[in-house]
Amino acid sequence: MSETSINAYQQQLKTTETPQETEAAVLERAAYALETAQRNPKDLSLLEDALRYNQLVWTSIQSVLDNDNAMPDQLVANLMSLSIFIDRQHAKALYDEDRNHLTAIININRNIAAGLRDAARLAMDQAAKETAAPDATTKTQNASQEAPASSLSGFKPTEA
Repeated sequence: MSETSINAYQQQLKTTETPQETEAAVLERAAYALETAQRNPKDLSLLEDALRYNQLVWTSIQSVLDNDNAMPDQLVANLMSLSIFIDRQHAKALYDEDRNHLTAIININRNIAAGLRDAARLAMDQAAKETAAPDATTKTQNASQEAPASSLSGFKPTEA
């Protein structure tokens, strides 16, 4: 495959990826980095890099929770509680040198990523139904069943 074809394919992926899919990918990347650090207990730099990246991800999530967004109050409270728990697990992993503290963080990141992907699929299915049946009655019914645009609306993943 030529470089031009690869670039075109990558651009197409960027334009078709939903915000939820992007958020899920960021959380998966953090989980993978933590898992890699967990499998290599003698490499302190891997642990530090993984924790730094995961902290950046969760700081970004926390910043979204402080803004006025459309998330339900209970979801905001749950995410805030998780972020506090994750902060504590970060400290334990650094100071106890026990990589098992990473397991909970990895699982949390992956579970949230799975939920975001499910929300993206639901939103795409709803959009496909609306396109297939554009009459006013169907649109009204579908609008009442739509998933939120993103459970972390406004979350802007950044590179470490």
